[in-house]
Amino acid sequence: MEKGHTVQLSSSLDIATLPTSQYSTTAAITPNSLPEVNTLTIAIPHENYSNSTSPTPATDSNKKKSTTFSNSHHQHHHTHHDKAHEDNKSSTSSSSSKTVKKISVSKGALRMDLSCCNIGLLDLSWVRIFAIIAMIVNTLTFLILLGLIIFNQQAQTSTNVDVLALRGNIYLYAAWINAYSMVAAYSQNTSYLSYYYKYTNQVDSLTSNLLSQISDQNVRNEYINNGAIMYAKMKEYNSNAAVMMENGNFAKAIELYKSFEFTNARDVFRVEQDKLMTYVTDTQTRNNYLAFVASTTSLVIISVAVVVTLPIILFVFGFAIKKDAINNRNLKRAQAMELMDVMNNDKLRILFQKHCKKEFNSENFEFLEHVQIYRRMCEHQIELVQMLSDGESSASSITNSSVPSSLSGAHGSENHSNSNIEMNEQSSRSKSSNDKTTSSEKKKKTGPPKTISEMENELDTIEVKKSQLASEIYLTFLDVTGAKAVNVNTSSIESVKMELDAYSNHQIHSLSEDLFDYLEKEISIVMLDTHMRFKQSMEFLKEMRIKKIKDIGTKKSQQKRGISVSPTTTTNQTSKK
Repeated sequence: MEKGHTVQLSSSLDIATLPTSQYSTTAAITPNSLPEVNTLTIAIPHENYSNSTSPTPATDSNKKKSTTFSNSHHQHHHTHHDKAHEDNKSSTSSSSSKTVKKISVSKGALRMDLSCCNIGLLDLSWVRIFAIIAMIVNTLTFLILLGLIIFNQQAQTSTNVDVLALRGNIYLYAAWINAYSMVAAYSQNTSYLSYYYKYTNQVDSLTSNLLSQISDQNVRNEYINNGAIMYAKMKEYNSNAAVMMENGNFAKAIELYKSFEFTNARDVFRVEQDKLMTYVTDTQTRNNYLAFVASTTSLVIISVAVVVTLPIILFVFGFAIKKDAINNRNLKRAQAMELMDVMNNDKLRILFQKHCKKEFNSENFEFLEHVQIYRRMCEHQIELVQMLSDGESSASSITNSSVPSSLSGAHGSENHSNSNIEMNEQSSRSKSSNDKTTSSEKKKKTGPPKTISEMENELDTIEVKKSQLASEIYLTFLDVTGAKAVNVNTSSIESVKMELDAYSNHQIHSLSEDLFDYLEKEISIVMLDTHMRFKQSMEFLKEMRIKKIKDIGTKKSQQKRGISVSPTTTTNQTSKK
C-alpha cells in the first residue's frame, strides 16, 4: 500500500487519507458537496481533472482544505435550509398544479381520472355503477332505519310512568291529610294529627320530585302557579286547624274546614291533579302515535329499498353469471381455434394424430380431418363461382381468345380437375397431403386458362364429391350405427340430416359451407383436454431436446478443454525432467 498524507478538515470531521501518488489535493470543496455527517472521505483521481497541478506538499493541502471548509461551513447550513424551503414551495406548487380529476363517459363505461388523488384511471361499467348505487341505497336505508328504531325506542320508554306514580301518591296523601284532620276535629281526638304531620312531609318531597320529572315547561309552570299554590293554602289551613285542635278549639277548626277558601283551594288542587293526569295520558297517546308512524315509515322504507335494490342485485348477479358463462365459452372457443391451428399445420397434425391414437380418441380427430377437407372443397367451389361470375362479364373476350386452346385441351383439363379432387380426397387419409395440394396448385397456375364450360363441369364435379363426402361423414361419424360414431348433440345431427335429405330430394341445389361448423366447434371443445395434454407433451419434448443440446455442448466444451490442457501438461513434465 502506498504512502499518503492526512488532512485535518474540521473538529467535527475525521481524517481523510489521500495517497500522494494517485490523487491531487488542489480540488476545492463546495458547500453543496458536503454531506450532513461527521465523517468525510475525499477521493479525487488525478486523471479526472485536466487542470490539476502536480502533487503539493501535505502542509499546503492542509491549509487549502481547512480554510475552504471553515469559510463555507456557515454558508452550507444557510444554503441547505433555503434550498429545503424552496423545495417545499416547489412541491406544494407542483401538488397544487396537478391535474384535476377528469370524467369521460363512453358507450360501455364511465372513466374517471383520479391522478390528483394518486389513484389513476378508474373504469366503471354501468353494471358496477348500478351496484354502487344499490350499495349506497342500502346504506342510507339502514342508517334511516337505525335512527327510526332508536327514536321509537326512546318514545316507547318515555311513557312518564314516574310522573303518573308521583301524581297518584300526592293525590292520595293530600286526601289522607284532609281526612285525618277532619276526623280529629269532629271526634275531638288529637291522636289523629300524627298522620297529618307524617303525610305532610311526604307530600312536600313528592311535589319537588314531580316538578323535576315534568319535561314540558308549560305544564310545569301551570302546576306551580295553580296546584302548588293551592296545596300551600291547604297546608296553611290544615296547620291552623291543627293548632286550634291542640288548644281545644275543635269548633273553630270545623268552621275552618267548612269555609269557602278551604273548599275552593281543595277543589282547585284536585283539578290541577286531574290536568296532570290528562297530560300523562296525552303524552302516552302521542308516543304511541309516534311509534306507529315510525314503524310504518320503517316498513315503507324497507319495502322501497327491497323494490329498488332487489332487482339491481338480481340483475347484477344474473349478469355476472351470464358474463362468466360468456367468458368461459369464449375461452373454450379460443382454445378450439388453437386446436384448429394445429389441424391446419401438417407437422403438428401428424403428431396430434399419434397422440389421439394413444388416448383412443382417433374418431374425433378423423371427424375434424374430414370436416376440414369438406371446408376446402367449399372454399374451392366459392373460388370457381367467383371465377364464373367474372368470366360471364367478359365472356366474349374469353371465348374469342380461348377457343383453340379450349378445344385442344378440354379433355385434359377435365382429367386435370378430376385428379385435383381425387388428390384432395386422398389427402385426408395420407400424410403427404400438403405436397399433393401444393403440386396441384402449381399445375393450376402454370396450366392454360380454363373456359366457362370447364369451370362449370369442375363445379358440378366438386358438388358431387362434396355431397358424397358429407354423406360419408354423416354415416361414419354422426349416425348412431356408424363405425366411428362421435358423442355430439342430437339436435345438430338432425339439422345436418335434414339438409342432406333436402339435397337428395333436390329441394336445394348445393350444401352449405357451414354444414358441420357447429359440430366441429363442439368436437373441438370436447378435445380440449386431449389438446392440453398434447401441448404439455410437446413442451416436455422441447425441454428434453434443449437439455440434450446443452449436454452435447457441455461435452464438446469439456473435450476441447481436455485437448487444450494436454500439451501444457506434457511440456511441464518434459521441463521438469
